[in-house]
Amino acid sequence: MARTTTGIAKDAGIAASTASHHLTVLRDAGLIASSREGNRMLHLRTPLAEALVGAAL
Repeated sequence: MARTTTGIAKDAGIAASTASHHLTVLRDAGLIASSREGNRMLHLRTPLAEALVGAAL
């Protein structure tokens, strides 16, 4: 399920700007894909991220 930057920040208890920075790092590493929907940015884990999360569980 795709999540907004604001929603991720709220759930993590951090500022939206901080979440945005971290999401950029994750996107650059190929762990999330982001797309714009109107004025919102939506983020979704990539298959690589899903594989890493699955391996850690």
